[in-house]
Amino acid sequence: MDLAAGVTRLVADMNHSNEAGEFKVLTRWTGHRAVGRIITNLGVLGVVDSTLQIVELSDGVREIEFRNATEATIVN
Repeated sequence: MDLAAGVTRLVADMNHSNEAGEFKVLTRWTGHRAVGRIITNLGVLGVVDSTLQIVELSDGVREIEFRNATEATIVN
């Protein structure tokens, strides 16, 4: 079942990386046309025209740490 089928906007709530420290915010991901926000333990990403923008960082998280934990390109 495709959970994003027919949906106009989704919010993804997840850990920023898996237990092994591998990226979970990937360059190519399912649902990228429907997801409007990605909320993780490190902060919040907005999705605009299939690009990612930092909306907010969690307390104590530096931008460089956030970017290094994200495989996908962040445009701002």
